[in-house]
Order: sequence, then C-alpha cells, then structure tokens
Amino acid sequence: MPKFDTNNRIQIYGHRGARALSPENTIPAYKTMMAIGVDFIDMDINLTQDGELVVTHDMRLNPAITRRKGSNEFITEKPWILDLTLAKLKEYDVGRVDLASDYGRTFPDQYPVDGTEIPTLREVIQFAKAVAGDDIQFQIEMKTEPQLYPGHPVIKSAAPKVMAEKLVCILQEECIEDRVEIQAFDYRCLKEVRKLNENIALQFLTANDAYENWLNPNPEIAGLWTAGELPADHKDSIPQMVKDLGGKVRGVEDTGLTKTRLDDAKALGLKVVVWSLPSYPETQINVPLTEKLIDWGIDGFITDRPDIIRGLLAARGMYDLPSPLPGKLISSELKTLRD
Repeated sequence: MPKFDTNNRIQIYGHRGARALSPENTIPAYKTMMAIGVDFIDMDINLTQDGELVVTHDMRLNPAITRRKGSNEFITEKPWILDLTLAKLKEYDVGRVDLASDYGRTFPDQYPVDGTEIPTLREVIQFAKAVAGDDIQFQIEMKTEPQLYPGHPVIKSAAPKVMAEKLVCILQEECIEDRVEIQAFDYRCLKEVRKLNENIALQFLTANDAYENWLNPNPEIAGLWTAGELPADHKDSIPQMVKDLGGKVRGVEDTGLTKTRLDDAKALGLKVVVWSLPSYPETQINVPLTEKLIDWGIDGFITDRPDIIRGLLAARGMYDLPSPLPGKLISSELKTLRD
C-alpha cells in the first residue's frame, strides 16, 4: 500500500515541477523542486506516436513554451503529441516561456534553461530516484480526453487502456508503485489502472464545472468524464463515488472546496488535496484562500509555488516539512544525465 499517511501533516506537491520557478515538466524543474523540498513531484503524461510516455501537460505542443532547438522564435503550429515520435519531440526546446503570452505574464519569474527537452516518464523517475532514493513520491496525471459530443473537433487522445498498461508497466519496473498517486479528470484512466494493480493509489480530480456537468439531464454528457459514473448512483455523494471506485485521494479545485465537502471526504477516509488554476492577471497563489484551507485541515497543496506554501506552513509552526535535498547531489546527477 502507499507509504503516505492520510492523517499526517499537510503535504506539498510541486505542480508541473513548480512551473512558476522553472520550465514546467522538465528535469530542471524537478531539480528545483527537490532542492526546495517537497513531498511529491507532480507531472503530466502523454503518449507519443511510437508509444513512449512523455512528461508534458498539453496534448498538443504549447506555443507559449515551445521553440525548435537553436531558434529564438516560439512555434506557431500546435502538433498533437500523439502525432509525433519521441525523436521528433526531442527536436523541440521547452526551456523558457514566451513573456508576451498570458502564460508568460502569469509566470514572469520562471528561470529559463535553454536547450531543455521534453523528458520521458522513465527519465524523470530515474532522475528523482537517483537524487532522492526513497525520500520522494510521485504524482502522475494521465492526460486523455473523451470525445465531447457529436460534431466536436476531433481530439487526438491516447486510449486510456493503452496508456494505463504502459504506465503500470513502468511503475512496476521502477519499483515505485507504493509511492505514487495516479490522477486524472478522465476516470476511464483510473478504472484501467485499478484493473491492472489495485494497490496503486488513485486520485480522482474534479474542476468547478464538474458539479454543473453532473446535473446534465443527458446521462451520456453527465457521465462523460466519469466513465458513466454519477454521484446520484453513489448516495448523491462525490466522496462516496470516489471511494466506491477505489480512490484514495480526492483532488479538488481550491476555489470549489467547502468545509462540508472536505469533512465529508475525510469522514470516508479519503485524503483531500487542492489544486489551483492561476492565469493572468491572477496571482500565482491566493494566500487568503490558502490560509483558510490550512485552518480547515486540508491534506495537501498541489502548487506552482511550493516555496510559498512552505513559508506559510512554517510561519504557523508547522516545521515538520519535507527536507530540501543537497544541491551538490542534484547537480552531480544532472551532469550524469548530460554525459
């Protein structure tokens, strides 16, 4: 079973590799996170044309963070990850943001690292293990989407079953099944993972618009993202639905969480963590909301600014924080990877 304790201290997840500080979902970002000190390194995965799991958030290359290697110009095209081989994907540089984009205006202080490639999932896991051994945990979001409705533009999304099979295989080969949380908005993915390994912790994600979607009178639309499952079939309770589906964690958009929703989930033994969606001109972290969630007894923060979360917790006397890892050790592992 997972090593984390749902009744332990508040845990810190570095979202997309703490993207406010370093290029998201990259080896330099995970270096930054482990140097700061987090409980979980967070990443998103997509599938390439030749069947490699790669660490990238968007299902298409994002022009706000992508250039061809050796170029100062950000791309204008948006090819699907599923249409690119790993070799073709490695031709792109995702080491800095376009400061003229909304993304760049949201994270203007991100430190650029030119020449940075999109890594494979295995590369990230092996780097983190080499640096931190057993002292780091992994949060992995499976990025797939269902076809939204007839006539909607085609989404080139990997099949949940295929992605789950490849993911579980890597987790087992790397021996990290007991220190990973797999999360998804597309619950088909989580169902497929559970079929393959019931001991892997599943985190069921919800955004604020999910509540409205679940009330849609058309059951096919209402259950589109939840593999046909609805709270109405689980005592009208979202936490009960998560528990019935084998979930260990509920991941909630921070602005949509209420004290009642938090208490209901924890009463069922679920761990509850929050994620946020900063976008220009919003700030990177909502401090008053964060402090309220701390008071309520949240279990974890998935955050672009783990440094700020650490500071807020320390200011309250919560000193049992994840240890920063020695920069010298991290740098030596980076050199090994380059060599």
